[in-house]
Amino acid sequence: MTGLKGKLNPTPFIGFDKKPVQHYKGIRAMSDTDLHEQLLFILQQAVPGAVPGGKKLRVLDLGCGEGAFSQRLFDAGFDVTAIDLNKEAFRAKGPEFTVLDLNDNSQKENFVSSRKGKFDVIFAAEVIEHLKDPWEFVAFLKQLCGEGTEIFITTPNFASWWGRFIFLFSGELWGFDPAAWVDPGHINPVSATELSHILAANGLKLNNIYPCGKLPLVWLFNWKRALISLLMLALHPFLKGSRNGWALCFHSTAQKQ
Repeated sequence: MTGLKGKLNPTPFIGFDKKPVQHYKGIRAMSDTDLHEQLLFILQQAVPGAVPGGKKLRVLDLGCGEGAFSQRLFDAGFDVTAIDLNKEAFRAKGPEFTVLDLNDNSQKENFVSSRKGKFDVIFAAEVIEHLKDPWEFVAFLKQLCGEGTEIFITTPNFASWWGRFIFLFSGELWGFDPAAWVDPGHINPVSATELSHILAANGLKLNNIYPCGKLPLVWLFNWKRALISLLMLALHPFLKGSRNGWALCFHSTAQKQ
């Protein structure tokens, strides 16, 4: 499956930055470079009515952190509910905030009982890799859905050209090495194949998989990355699968019950 063509390019030919920390209205975006902008763009292109002046869609932002993406969605005209563990860290103005531990089944059951079918769109941006059970998490998302609910899940793309180089020489998946287990807390690598099957097993129609973030083909941040990227660039035409983007975005739709 291919990504959308648009103003935000997840695979520039040349890049110089070191994945800088980004902010939206002073709120830290705890995500890959440009990911939140890209997700909003994908939403507006892929979902009918998700455009300025269209229907005021009800959007759930799971694992919202400080609320940078929640704020961006709210400013774009959506009715936003934001979910995370720490209310004190949430800085967005306008979205509703609810405390919810996504590893706590009883809390999730209570949330489903009160919010089932209440959302038109559900985002889980950079969440699933932090959770103990990705299969159970997707089942939870399905339980929240009404007919036609749109779901967007993103997760690190360890199959990118950079990730393949890292695995070749370290034997560890990029983003899931021992250090990443502690910070940022990546405990569950989920491949495109696995997540596609999880979605299908829960009756969710997979519409597309989009590369996200901003992973350049030639990365000139320093001489080591420049040499690595030039080496991998020669191999790029022969790489199969999800070779582009720091992250992958899976867009699925809930089918009729």
